[in-house]
Amino acid sequence: MNESAADERLAARVADEERFDDDLDPSGSVSFRPHMRGVYEAMARRDDIARRVEELLVEVQEWAEEDGSEEAMAVLEALEDVADILGEPPEASDT
Repeated sequence: MNESAADERLAARVADEERFDDDLDPSGSVSFRPHMRGVYEAMARRDDIARRVEELLVEVQEWAEEDGSEEAMAVLEALEDVADILGEPPEASDT
C-alpha cells in the first residue's frame, strides 16, 4: 500500500471524526444530536401563552372596570404583571 494513500485515508477519517465530535454527548454516544426542535417548541408555547394572557387581560380589564372592587383590581394587577413577564406575542411587537 502506498504511504500517501494511507495518509489520505487517515486524514479523511480524522476529519470525519472531528466533524461529528460536536454531536457526541458526554458518554460518547453517537446517537445524540442537539435538538433545536425543543427550543422552538418552548418558544412557540410561550408565545401561545402570551397571546392567551393578552386576550384574558382584555376581559379582566373590562370586568375590573365594571366591578370596581378591590379584588377585581388585584386580579387585574396580577395579570398585568404576568403579561409583563411574558412580554408581547411576536405578532404584537415590531421586532
